[in-house]
Amino acid sequence: MVHRAPPKPHKDVSDLLDAGGSLADLRRTRPKAPGTPSPGAQRVVQAAGEPLPAALRLLLDREGASAKRTANGWQVRCPAHEDRGPSLSVATGDDVPVVLHCHAGCTVGEIAAALGVSPAEFSRALPTDEFRRDVERERRRIEVREEARRLIASDRPRPPLPTGTLADALAEPSTEAEWTVDGLLPFGGNAVVVALAKSGKTTLAMNLAKSFADGDAFLGRFPVRPLDGRLLYLDYELSRRQELSWFRGIGIEQTERVVPWSLRGESFQFWLPEVRDEAAALCREQEIEVVVVDPWARAARPLVEEENSNSQGAAWTDALDAFKKSAGIRDAVVVTHTGKATYEDGEERARGAQRLEDWMDVGWYLTKDRASGRRSFRAMGRDVDLDAIDLAYSPGNRALLATGKTRAEARSEEGARRAVQAVAAVGEGASSTKVIEAMTGTKENRQRWLDSAEREGYIERRENGQTKQCFLTAKGLALLIAQGAHLLQVKEWLGHASVTTTEQYAHLAPDRNADLAARLGVASQTC
Repeated sequence: MVHRAPPKPHKDVSDLLDAGGSLADLRRTRPKAPGTPSPGAQRVVQAAGEPLPAALRLLLDREGASAKRTANGWQVRCPAHEDRGPSLSVATGDDVPVVLHCHAGCTVGEIAAALGVSPAEFSRALPTDEFRRDVERERRRIEVREEARRLIASDRPRPPLPTGTLADALAEPSTEAEWTVDGLLPFGGNAVVVALAKSGKTTLAMNLAKSFADGDAFLGRFPVRPLDGRLLYLDYELSRRQELSWFRGIGIEQTERVVPWSLRGESFQFWLPEVRDEAAALCREQEIEVVVVDPWARAARPLVEEENSNSQGAAWTDALDAFKKSAGIRDAVVVTHTGKATYEDGEERARGAQRLEDWMDVGWYLTKDRASGRRSFRAMGRDVDLDAIDLAYSPGNRALLATGKTRAEARSEEGARRAVQAVAAVGEGASSTKVIEAMTGTKENRQRWLDSAEREGYIERRENGQTKQCFLTAKGLALLIAQGAHLLQVKEWLGHASVTTTEQYAHLAPDRNADLAARLGVASQTC
């Protein structure tokens, strides 16, 4: 390839040297007698078919059919001056690749500038035979790789071409359920469980398996579409003995609905066609509808050698989708770890390649506070947005159950409680401003808490001229009683003649955890 330089006329030797030429160029291109070879370069006749230096080809291509062949080379018009007749002698040489002499006196630098190339191009040697053989071998390797990719692509199943419009598709009756797990996993979707190591992700996955097998609500709250077939559980983490022990502890009743496969230390390479076809046939025979993969980092080896590689991660997720389709599997749940960094609530993400979270339809995020042992669960994805909800854990049957309040609901309730306490502290009939001043926190939060208490029916605000006065409702008084407020104080607030009348408000405080306690037995927040 010719390396072009911006055209620039060279008027003297300095210009030539600045352009990369040398005095040797002048000596070689100015022989003592016109038409005779310069002393340092013996001209040779170009053999038929032998490759030419790029700079020489440029001169000959510019001249076209007008180039005159001589005994030693060619005679062409010089590009550095207005040449009516060919006055530039060019040839190949022994010491330098290109020998040229302008009979009008143009220098090598001027000729190079007129062509738009560097003077060094006339000294650029032809590739050696070894170099040409290396180029040919590399070209052959590239051709082999491209042909292999073409053959692999041609072997992959092709999706059916569209046969109708959107109007036709929408006119077809839908026979599929909208959700596999109500509000958490769309029908036919892919979920990724993201959790810190040893925070209970396998326990969560096994609770999901129980819900599918027995038809129980997941986490005691989210209805699950019952299985017609079976769930395949690919466990790469626990030993076979421990895996069965945990399943036994969870207490699945319809055990024939779950197919456990212990793969610790093994590799299930479903991305290989022969493995995929054999495993897909077995899954169809077993009527597998849902597959759980726990955890991703081990399941992806050796296809994913670099955990942070998006291209390798994409190859694995594409292979899983192909395996699901071949095996007739409807839903997939993949368990993975978060990184070791500390995340703010709601900012957790899967460790490694971003591709895994790009692929999923929904992410389930399990967190556990190391100090208190409190667990929470949130979900986010396509048509899914569940704020973090606290979980209670029972070590006896490894059950995880939602406590009934999301983090947002709990924050709202806590804010309302603070507002009720502030009204009680400053006295009923106090202005909103005084109630807000009685609370601690940012002004924005204090205003929000007061609004929440009114919205939830714990207080009411009445207009009195330019101010709003705050009064506790029966629900607000019941909340104070439930939190330990003395009945005599409540009696005074309400103006009751007898404390017996006041006691009736204690029955308004609901026991929010009665049903939860019954389902958990003796519940614990720690493992």
